Amino acid sequence: PAPTPAPTPAPTSTAVKSTPITITLSWDMQTFDANYGPTGFRIYLADLLGMSPDSFEFVSALAGSVTVEIQLVAASDDALSTITAEFWAALTSKKDALKAAGFLRVTSDAGS
Repeated sequence: PAPTPAPTPAPTSTAVKSTPITITLSWDMQTFDANYGPTGFRIYLADLLGMSPDSFEFVSALAGSVTVEIQLVAASDDALSTITAEFWAALTSKKDALKAAGFLRVTSDAGS
């Protein structure tokens, strides 16, 4: 029989994360949360941007707020740089779709 593989550590343990990115929406996150939860938002965002939901981590949404914080997540600094570049490029290229979906502003503490 094949040897039992060692358990894979949770991805968050070795993950490198970006500075939090704040997304301002035109709709109340609470409604979305009630229907889909934070994971749903990650999948929704990834879908809109054409990226993998695993590239994002949902940080927080204030109840009744239109502001959501996410972080980009990767296995290494290099991978994070790539994902970060992809993220901002996707934001630019999908600007109209995002606007239609009610994404008003996306800002990062890193100043991008």
